Amino acid sequence: MLLRFCLIIYLALTIVNARKQKEPFLSSNLIDEINAAQTTWKAGPSKFISWPREAIERLMGVRTVYYEQYKQLDVFEHEVPIDLPDNFDSREQWPNCQTIKEIRDQGKSVL
Repeated sequence: MLLRFCLIIYLALTIVNARKQKEPFLSSNLIDEINAAQTTWKAGPSKFISWPREAIERLMGVRTVYYEQYKQLDVFEHEVPIDLPDNFDSREQWPNCQTIKEIRDQGKSVL
């Protein structure tokens, strides 16, 4: 009985120690780097800051197989025309389209 108890304690400590050794994916260094690179919004710590990368990716639905497929895609660049209008109203551009004038309740669930 004592041997089993010691084995359980050993396994629990091993798991806790293994989790502590992993460096978290999100860190204060990453937050500082993001804030230094841009000024439109300010990054800050969240509840995920101590989570390992694998756990965060699992929540996001990122699967390595899918990611590898997208790495092989060619980059497609669009040329943006210089003569863009100052404003654009789709209701004026397509006055016969009735659905453009509708304001739909996007908070209402269809299901």
